[in-house]
Amino acid sequence: MDVTSTLREEIAQALKLWPTGIIILDVKGVLMLRATIETARLLAANERGIIITIDRPHQYLMQALKAQEIPTSHLVVLDVIARYSADINEECRVCSVMDGPFNIDRAPEAVRAMSIVENSGTIDIASCSFILVDNMGALLPYNNLPKVESFVKGLAVLTKSGQQRRLVLMVDGERQLLLMEMLRSITAQRATMNAGRPPASEKR
Repeated sequence: MDVTSTLREEIAQALKLWPTGIIILDVKGVLMLRATIETARLLAANERGIIITIDRPHQYLMQALKAQEIPTSHLVVLDVIARYSADINEECRVCSVMDGPFNIDRAPEAVRAMSIVENSGTIDIASCSFILVDNMGALLPYNNLPKVESFVKGLAVLTKSGQQRRLVLMVDGERQLLLMEMLRSITAQRATMNAGRPPASEKR
């Protein structure tokens, strides 16, 4: 079984195990995009949801999803970095953009504001059953750990406002030890994706 197939299987098992609440997917850094695509594939097959992209601009993510024939018409992408790193692609009508990666603790309010943007094609958050954050570690160059914690807790409040709602957070636990420690204090629902990582017997 190749890395992508293994990753898809591991993510599917984690989502099946935890149908609600906050879920941490511990993913090797180089596989973050692939993990985002596979998680979106599994979640978006039957559900509406929100993807918060921190690791790369929304244009890149949307192209990757479409290349994999993953439906995007019922996804909202909240792009945290686009205005900071690249121009906005107006063709991405499902994108709601913040002012940059700083002050990430304000992002939950931006997500909440989606519920009042109904005429532009944006999905009401009340109709969404998941929120997916692509790489928590990418926040740390711009925000301190308390702000990141506030961000997670703010999103967690949103997940409690409806049934069958999940908050899926991706992080490379091997590289972001303090971040992982903080996340583990918030939820025990953590799954390690072993795809792309050497067997335990080979680690030093």
